Amino acid sequence: MIWLATPWFTAVYPPHEFWVTNPANAARRWTQVCLFALALLVVEQRVPGSWRSSAPVRFVEVFGMSSLAGYFFHEILLFFRIFGFSFEARWGKSCSWPQYWVLIVLLAACTFALTWITDRIYQAVDRRLSGTAPAPATAAEST
Repeated sequence: MIWLATPWFTAVYPPHEFWVTNPANAARRWTQVCLFALALLVVEQRVPGSWRSSAPVRFVEVFGMSSLAGYFFHEILLFFRIFGFSFEARWGKSCSWPQYWVLIVLLAACTFALTWITDRIYQAVDRRLSGTAPAPATAAEST
């Protein structure tokens, strides 16, 4: 039955591009991310010290606590034109390598700030909805 609808399926889906739509590629990336996350969990559990309250750890914690918000703001800053401005619209194909690295840092800083603000809003709304007192400050909240 499906083979009768082959022309329809062919028209609906674009041509197969191995490196874009290969399911094994997605599985490989997923495996790499999971292995990296497991390695970080092992380090977190077995390595004592004050490194847990360091600036790099706080930076990662913000994105870990609100990863969807971080992804959203990253994409918005890159591509969505707000009053005609986006990183892609302004610098998309016209920056040098030194400028590119500065823009990467700027994009990460803006994404971090917006994600941190969103995380604070999430926490305030959760406290208000549950009617509980504010929790003690964590490492990520002290930035």
